[in-house]
Amino acid sequence: MFFYNVKIRLLLVIYFNIFYYGYNHKFMRLSHIYKINRGIEMSKLKIYIDTSVIGGCFDEEFAKWSNQLFEEFKTGGKLAVIVVIIDDSIIQLAENYLKQKIISEKCREDALHIATATILKIDVLVSWNFKHIVNINRIKRFNGVNLLNGYNTIEIRSPMEVINNDEI
Repeated sequence: MFFYNVKIRLLLVIYFNIFYYGYNHKFMRLSHIYKINRGIEMSKLKIYIDTSVIGGCFDEEFAKWSNQLFEEFKTGGKLAVIVVIIDDSIIQLAENYLKQKIISEKCREDALHIATATILKIDVLVSWNFKHIVNINRIKRFNGVNLLNGYNTIEIRSPMEVINNDEI
């Protein structure tokens, strides 16, 4: 509940270069994310990963694809983004998803993931959560709310859909 009640002005993200189960990371200010979106490193796909993708590295069913995605982060082919602090605009957009009953109150964290990726203009949100996030009916509704609130639509996919399949 801490993040929902505190008005945070500075949004920090971790920009990961994954070195297999160890992280070499640096913190970036929100302004740096916007610079990336305006042209710096535009050739790299910016991927917001939720915790299910990290957990997928240790789950027999998902390990193949999660580990391949992290390998692509390690080699620099893709940029991983994980948000550690959120601001009021993210909270408000997540609340709009809840008001529209796209997702239930008990899944508030999932709404925050989607709102964060939307507001930061991340290329794609990646998750193994097929019930609440990677769900075509919900994606259409999330994007409807995004458009009504003046934001772009967000691509939401599983790791299987964003990895370079030639390498598996």
